[in-house]
Amino acid sequence: MKKKLLLLFFCSILLFLITCWSAALSGYAAGFTESICYFALTYYALLKFSEMGMNDKNTIVILTIILGRIILEIPVRFMDFRGSLASLGITVVVLTSILLALLCFREKRISVFILSTIIIVLLNTFGLYTWEQSFSQTGIPSHITIMK
Repeated sequence: MKKKLLLLFFCSILLFLITCWSAALSGYAAGFTESICYFALTYYALLKFSEMGMNDKNTIVILTIILGRIILEIPVRFMDFRGSLASLGITVVVLTSILLALLCFREKRISVFILSTIIIVLLNTFGLYTWEQSFSQTGIPSHITIMK
């Protein structure tokens, strides 16, 4: 069990490293790419763990994927929190996508999949647009850090 969770943790880190290049294109591309990939990874991992008879371990699986997703961001956010606030919206969208995959896995109804898809699309379009506009108007300087 621990080996499989460790493998899932490294798969989550690897997925982040594979998809983080999309942020160079735009925030919207990064949001869509990462949220779709993490939704698929989460659903697949939950499916595989349930096939092994570990349905009660869904919370641990979700936390492992979330930790693998944010572990590389934590040092950056500690060192320059204000400067990294603009990209925090993408992280929120991806974490929401992971939780929606859990909801879809538990419910297994087409209406939940459709609603989850609509939520992900709205977060990746209007949510990220609103997040981006709030920072373009206030102008968070990147040289301000929370560490003194």
